[in-house]
Order: sequence, then C-alpha cells, then structure tokens
Amino acid sequence: MSGPDDDELFERAMHGVRPIVKSARVPVAQERTSRPVPKQRAPFTVEGDLGFAHGVNRRQLKRLRSGKLPIEVSIDLHGHTGDVARDTVLRRVREAAEAGARCARVIHGRGHVLREVAIETLTGDSLAHLVLAYCPAQPNHGGAGALYVLLRRR
Repeated sequence: MSGPDDDELFERAMHGVRPIVKSARVPVAQERTSRPVPKQRAPFTVEGDLGFAHGVNRRQLKRLRSGKLPIEVSIDLHGHTGDVARDTVLRRVREAAEAGARCARVIHGRGHVLREVAIETLTGDSLAHLVLAYCPAQPNHGGAGALYVLLRRR
C-alpha cells in the first residue's frame, strides 16, 4: 500500500497559501535602553610571555612586542608591596584608559613577585575590559623588568 509522496503532501499543505509581500511586513521596533555597557571579560590567551584578548589584531601585537607603539603612561612599581602594586596598577590603568591612552608600560623590576601581581591585575576581572594585550618590554624600555600593555580604544 503506497501513499502520496512528499511532493504531493507538500502541494496539498500549501494549497491556497499566498507568499507574503515585502511591503506587508511590519518592522519590529528594537527597544533602546540607556543601560551602561557591562564590563565583560574577553577570553584571554597566553602564549609564552605574551597575553592577549580574543580578536586582537596580530599586527598590533607585533607592533606592541617590538616597542613601536608610543608609551603614553609609565607605571613604576619599584618598592611596592603586592597589595600596593595591585592598587597602583588598577588605578593608573583606569586613569590611562579614561584619558585615551593606547599603550602603557608597567615597570615591575626583575623579580617574579611584582611581575605576577601586575599580570594578574591586568588580566583580572577589574581591568579585563580595558586591557587587550601585554608582553615584556624591549631592552631599552626595561626588558624583562617591564611590560608593555595595550589598552582598548575608548
């Protein structure tokens, strides 16, 4: 016993149906609100000593690593304890971003403690929406004792 094939069933189902005319469509108004933009954490990738947010332009990363971006703000952490260093990085990076700076240098010294504090602060929830990338500075800007930081455009 064979029944109607798919084409026949479709024709029966569509009998009497007319296509929608484009002008008959009613546009849906999008609701506009003035909510503040949420501070969302972009996925951050670490490749060796380079850290960068998802979607960062590779050409910008290359310019950052080579020291070709002008350093607009320098943050010196020499002599700071971990907590004071964290607070200083938070405050100064926020100020730099608000002022429209694109590249900052964080001088942490050759030790690993302040370097780790600086990196954790830069990639933490408080600054993740402002920081696009970081990497060690060139020797003439502090080398392994400093980081270049690429800030998001405002």
